Amino acid sequence: MKAEIILTAQGHAGTMATLQNEFTCHKLFEAADRAAFLKQHAQTVRGLATFGPMPVDGKLMDALPKLEIISNFGVGVDAINLEDARKRGIIVTNTPDVLNDCVADTAFALVVSSLRKFPQAEAYLHAGKWTSRGPYPLTTSVGGKTLGILGLGRIGEAIAKRALASGMKIRYHNRRKKDAPYPYDPDPVTLA
Repeated sequence: MKAEIILTAQGHAGTMATLQNEFTCHKLFEAADRAAFLKQHAQTVRGLATFGPMPVDGKLMDALPKLEIISNFGVGVDAINLEDARKRGIIVTNTPDVLNDCVADTAFALVVSSLRKFPQAEAYLHAGKWTSRGPYPLTTSVGGKTLGILGLGRIGEAIAKRALASGMKIRYHNRRKKDAPYPYDPDPVTLA
């Protein structure tokens, strides 16, 4: 017999298919009456799979007295009350590092796009202005510029790595100063 879990939201199709293959899944996000749904499954559900920012607090945990694990399909656990879970002996997991490179790639692509004015150049091209005004004006390069990073965690470090490879200088702000090779800015406002 498969273990029973509750899904708090619709996840990625592949993930949902795997979960539904491995477990008996109950979809909280489709329930018309949340309290009745939780009461119906209170004695059989052992796991909670969370997707997104739905709060998971002691009240929800108490509604599921057989709950053993909360698995967040995301990097953080901000929406899960960790102290409430600890008090009840509930294991909390997440998926750190799975998107660090993807997020860093996107963030750095946006930095390059902004500095090089790619959206404006594309609009200039599509409007046909190049035929009457000539090439789009030259822009600036990323090399030699300073990039301020707010939060030098896993993703911030990955962004810094990409920026350094492009010849940029790095400054950062973090809640706590880290042992990092970049200048630390104690005030996020002055970092900007």
